[in-house]
Amino acid sequence: MLTAMSASAESKTGTRKLLHALGQILFNRYGTHLPSRRMRKAWLRALGATLEPGCVIFAGTTVLGADRLHVGARANVGWRCVLDARGRLTIGNDTVIASDSQLISGRHDFDADDFVAHFDPITIGDHAWLATRCLVIGGVTIGRGAVVAAGAIVTRDVPDNVIVGGVPAREIRKRTGGLGYRIDYDPPLH
Repeated sequence: MLTAMSASAESKTGTRKLLHALGQILFNRYGTHLPSRRMRKAWLRALGATLEPGCVIFAGTTVLGADRLHVGARANVGWRCVLDARGRLTIGNDTVIASDSQLISGRHDFDADDFVAHFDPITIGDHAWLATRCLVIGGVTIGRGAVVAAGAIVTRDVPDNVIVGGVPAREIRKRTGGLGYRIDYDPPLH
């Protein structure tokens, strides 16, 4: 009797995982191109993403591991970004991730015989700005108010209020402006 119950529970879990994977595949193929950001956000929430009020995710953005994605209030994610949340991805309030940027939590152990995959968390602090076409790899924390220059590849943590750029990203200078602003950009379509 116990074996039959275990098999039934495993079957339900397997079905749930399959439906979740299918929902994510369909989102990345079709849902991300819906003209309404509200519809895209509803789909991502149905997949388990935590999306705070006023956040905007523009069309064409690919999401992996939606159930481990948290996007803060009024955060803006630009066109055609890649949000790999399989290791957990946290994006702070009033943060801007510009178009074509990639946050990739996955990596492979190229020395392992089985080329095993690992997934590490990425944390982006409040009021951070990741400029166009930057890349942030798993295990990195971008501090509050930090700025990542366009095209930079971030392989190490970036402290609060520090501007980095280059490949690999290195400190350019400190940010001197205040961080009291709110990003209230809330377009009906996009």
